Amino acid sequence: MRIDRNANLARMLIPALALAGFAWSAPAHAEWETVHGAPIEPGKSCPSPHERDPKLRNSDNRPLDIPAGFSNEIEIYGHGVDLSPSATLAGPGTAHRERGVGGGENGARGCGNIGSLVVKIKVPYGTPPGTATLNFGSESMPVRIITPSILRTEWSPQTMQGRSTLGNGPAPAQGAPGTPTGPITSTQGQGCGPGGGPGCNSSTGAVSTGGTGSGSGSLDDPPRLDDALGGCIDDIGGRATIAGAILTIDMPPGRGDAIEMPCLTRPVYFNVVMGEYRGDVGGFRAGMIQPYPDRGKAVIPPRYSGNTSGLTGPTALVDPNRDFQSIRMTADLARTFVGERRITLAPASGSGGASALTLVIRTDPGNGIRNVEGVPFGGPRTSARFEVRFDFAQSTRAGGEQVFWRLRPVGGSNPGTCFVATTGGLTVSGAIGRFTLEATERAGCADASFALDIGPSRAGAAVFQAPFARTVTFPLPALSAPSLPPRVDLPRRPN
Repeated sequence: MRIDRNANLARMLIPALALAGFAWSAPAHAEWETVHGAPIEPGKSCPSPHERDPKLRNSDNRPLDIPAGFSNEIEIYGHGVDLSPSATLAGPGTAHRERGVGGGENGARGCGNIGSLVVKIKVPYGTPPGTATLNFGSESMPVRIITPSILRTEWSPQTMQGRSTLGNGPAPAQGAPGTPTGPITSTQGQGCGPGGGPGCNSSTGAVSTGGTGSGSGSLDDPPRLDDALGGCIDDIGGRATIAGAILTIDMPPGRGDAIEMPCLTRPVYFNVVMGEYRGDVGGFRAGMIQPYPDRGKAVIPPRYSGNTSGLTGPTALVDPNRDFQSIRMTADLARTFVGERRITLAPASGSGGASALTLVIRTDPGNGIRNVEGVPFGGPRTSARFEVRFDFAQSTRAGGEQVFWRLRPVGGSNPGTCFVATTGGLTVSGAIGRFTLEATERAGCADASFALDIGPSRAGAAVFQAPFARTVTFPLPALSAPSLPPRVDLPRRPN
């Protein structure tokens, strides 16, 4: 009877012990409670319990925001999460388990009597916004990949940076541009370095907002970009001015290959101004310092459209300055442009808060000579007076275009001897201009060569240089008698 009672007792205890053993080896289902964007460094104490000011609580019922470019650790607190054998990220990026911390250790270091799991997460720069899932043990957590929000677009003061192309410009200064007031302009003979200086702005140095160029994501560390048009254009007789959303380039009168063209084909820059970009990760916590990702690398460059013929770009710069874009004139446009052109750069759909910009390219004078006819002669010269005709590179303005002409010697010829007048001027109201040259027919002038320059005016003075003027070299043929039609003898009438 005793044996039966013991057997019955054994039959009752064995399942209970087995159940107790199961509970010891496999705890009840874990459930995470809070997430911190940086872990506690091993051996350090929590500045406060985990439930005080976490980046995310389970009860918030929203995803964990991770910015593109994040490559660091987070710490998840929850009963039993420290026993999770692995961590993975389903979606863009990767995740893996770094270490688990038991509840007893966390309690001793002031984090709370609860386990925690440290997870290393990597989301590459350039990852577009989207969703993912962080899996650890038997649990999952929704994740949202975020990129910097774009607040607006603006012309960059880096447009005014760079050495002169004259060869004797000042060396770029050191440091970051300061913050000015008023429009940003280029300044003759000063140049502009990364530290601003008198060449960046008329009085205060260049302003820079938006771009970061640093791993800290600081707004106060604008990048130093390649030499730009604004750093040299004043030295060659032009000017660049930024006023709000408008960049105006006043072209120089000369377009020589040695000095002017290397300057005019330099880039100008614009950049996006971005909002906060941190998400639920990064920062500082008890000995662990994790910099936030660089917004200049993480931004998705907005796409722009517009009539950019004769221009190269806009082109987004490479890391870490993808928040900047460059645009430049082609050599052909820079060499031949005359007039005024307004180019609107409009952000394509899906470009967030990017705003439109205007690029104005203009010249003074605002017109030039395109084609010349009448010389050289296509046949014999039958009159001392002959007409020269020309048209314009642009439409004539109200009130007409003032034009000047002059004759110059070629190979020892003497225009003052061979022509009644060697200079002149006229106002042309239509599409075609006309004036008359008159030869003197003196000895030694026949078959001599001359150069005829035709050019517009600037402040009442003649401009006889490319691309505004046109020059035609021609020989003056000897005067020929006009050809008469062949004689036709009529039949005689009979007497």
